[in-house]
Amino acid sequence: EIVGMLDLGKLSRKYLTDVVEGSGLVSHDRFKEILAGVSEDTSFGREFAIEQMFGSAGMGDGQFTSLYQLAVHGEGAEQRLACVDSERFRVLILNVESGEVVAVAGSGPGGGPGELSYPHAAAFNSRGELYVSDSSNSRIQVFERNGKYLRAVGTRGSEKGQLWCPEGISFTAAGDLLVADKNNNRVQVLQEDGTFVRSVGCGKESFEPVSCCEAPDGSLVVVDRSCRVQVFDSEGRFVRRFASRGDGPGKLQSPMQVAVGAGGEIVVGDAYTVTVFTFEGKLIQRIPPTSISDAPNRPSYNSRGVCVDADGCLFVSVSDCEVFDDKESVTNVVRLT
Repeated sequence: EIVGMLDLGKLSRKYLTDVVEGSGLVSHDRFKEILAGVSEDTSFGREFAIEQMFGSAGMGDGQFTSLYQLAVHGEGAEQRLACVDSERFRVLILNVESGEVVAVAGSGPGGGPGELSYPHAAAFNSRGELYVSDSSNSRIQVFERNGKYLRAVGTRGSEKGQLWCPEGISFTAAGDLLVADKNNNRVQVLQEDGTFVRSVGCGKESFEPVSCCEAPDGSLVVVDRSCRVQVFDSEGRFVRRFASRGDGPGKLQSPMQVAVGAGGEIVVGDAYTVTVFTFEGKLIQRIPPTSISDAPNRPSYNSRGVCVDADGCLFVSVSDCEVFDDKESVTNVVRLT
């Protein structure tokens, strides 16, 4: 059976409909079975088109060297995108409509106010202030809209409200700060000023969260170093887990960031692909970075950062895994629709 030889998990609904169904190789009933086993009817069950590209590789003012996690805030002409350039110890804030850099937060490396040491993630609160996980300094730093330093949240340690190499951060609809407190093997829920609310997770070495976010129903979605996606209810009780380490459909290799769409679609930025699941954990689509970069023949990319805006647009950071002397480096952010 020819169709049985295909890796259907890598095909979009559109491709399956246009090519497989139209080929005449399978019966109508068999095609319906194939389609039902690959995707769901959500906004992510489709092919994405590049709408916009931001930045490039380099040391210039609007260029990146090592993109990590992303965050988006606002809408229309005021929409902003935060891009964590970890190895340059700063966060670039771009206006999405114009693509221009409107602010730079942080400098470094260092441990003083406003100085960053290998930041991993950023998040905007409801007022548009930027929170940055200053991972190697084990704290969260807060900046104004113009990039000016405001304050720090957390100190190094393992007590309630203390942090140890925090990575992913995000805000809930209620305004609480979620922190993937990686080396403390937990996710902490904090108020904006750092006041402890509760912890989520087992606190054991097998649980090393790298990114976390809230779903539309108030659930908490976490990805960890063990290549798992875990879902907890609004009170922090475990609900389910899915995905595992590997390179096949539904597998993850080195997840860096998780985002949830308005319909509950779970999007994971992984080592070499962006993987989209239903909220229950069923694979919808895999989007390889080579299909969303301006150099599709390059073999090695990282898609560390992903975020979704209120309109369902998906932002993805694309970076070279390795740079060759005879090739231009590819490091940018793309907006997909």
